[in-house]
Amino acid sequence: MARTVRQWLAGVVLFAVAPGLGLGLAVIAQAAVQPPFVAAPIRDRIPEPTQYVNARVLAANTAETVTVPDASAIAALAQEPGTRIVVAFSASCSSYYVRYGGTAAVPSADVTDGSAAVRNPPQLIFAQGETFSIIAPDACIVTMSLGQSRY
Repeated sequence: MARTVRQWLAGVVLFAVAPGLGLGLAVIAQAAVQPPFVAAPIRDRIPEPTQYVNARVLAANTAETVTVPDASAIAALAQEPGTRIVVAFSASCSSYYVRYGGTAAVPSADVTDGSAAVRNPPQLIFAQGETFSIIAPDACIVTMSLGQSRY
């Protein structure tokens, strides 16, 4: 239900004027009149759903190389040169490691030269055609949901 600015402001005034009514009532009154939009900084961080999802079935301690497809392979993406691809990861195991620019390895000792893989990244942004390496210490399935970057 769309609310007018006047209705939204009335909720703000109710919240500001009646702080002694208790937190529960004030929160309910405020929640009922929130404007029907999400602030741009928050909205831009929420990934849009995608129908292009790849999966890798990883054997324990065996790195695999993944190539990010061109935007032309993903029908929902803009066919503009330079479109960057967001890869959102999800896994059936507790740990997986991703490395850009080399082969991923599960650390067994300190890595202090900058060559370690990132553990459980939620999302990474790549250029079309770039490759990255992925590995897990245990057998697991890692899904990669691909979408277009807004940056």
